[in-house]
Amino acid sequence: MRSLGGIDSIFSKIEFSIFKEMNIKIAIIGASGVGKTAFINRHTLGEFTENHQKTEEEKITILDIETNRSKICISLYDNAKDYKDMDAFILMVDAADLNTIEYIKNINIPQNKHIVIFGNKLDLKDKRYYTPVFHLLEIFNCEYYDISVKSCYNFEKPFLYIINKIYNEEIKIINIEPKTITLKISYDTYLEIRDRLSEFKDLQSELDKNIINYN
Repeated sequence: MRSLGGIDSIFSKIEFSIFKEMNIKIAIIGASGVGKTAFINRHTLGEFTENHQKTEEEKITILDIETNRSKICISLYDNAKDYKDMDAFILMVDAADLNTIEYIKNINIPQNKHIVIFGNKLDLKDKRYYTPVFHLLEIFNCEYYDISVKSCYNFEKPFLYIINKIYNEEIKIINIEPKTITLKISYDTYLEIRDRLSEFKDLQSELDKNIINYN
């Protein structure tokens, strides 16, 4: 992998500024193929994507959730490496696939965390194994929702349940969108970053496209 030199330190500062603003950290957990990536893409891209490639590394998605009370920032961890720092957990199963339900039984979640389970792929109309799903509810003492990432049915429910639990009141979600970070930098700094991205034409173009001119 080619090094970006000093630009690594710039990116680490950007990452730090994002993490300071987080309000709720949520880990999404489930067997391969249940639709975790599709769920995340539905919220970030606004469309259904069929991605069957397994997520190997920890992936963090930042979402701004506008509610009737205030705006809440959520960091959604796919393949989280450390559970103890999480505020809540979304456990995802395919209720028509017993293997995905068994997978969840073996998850060791720290005590006193907010948990919600949801069964994806309701749109497929397959036989759904609710008895073992209800056993999961006894294990984790939480709520369950059927959802369909493909049709958007109930796809905001996991966030709504967790937010209401954390804030201990009925809150309505108005809008969910990816978080946008705006950095004010000098023109000289912009030129320095652009110069260091000279080997990476795609990143250079992305920088030019997103730059905002401040007077």
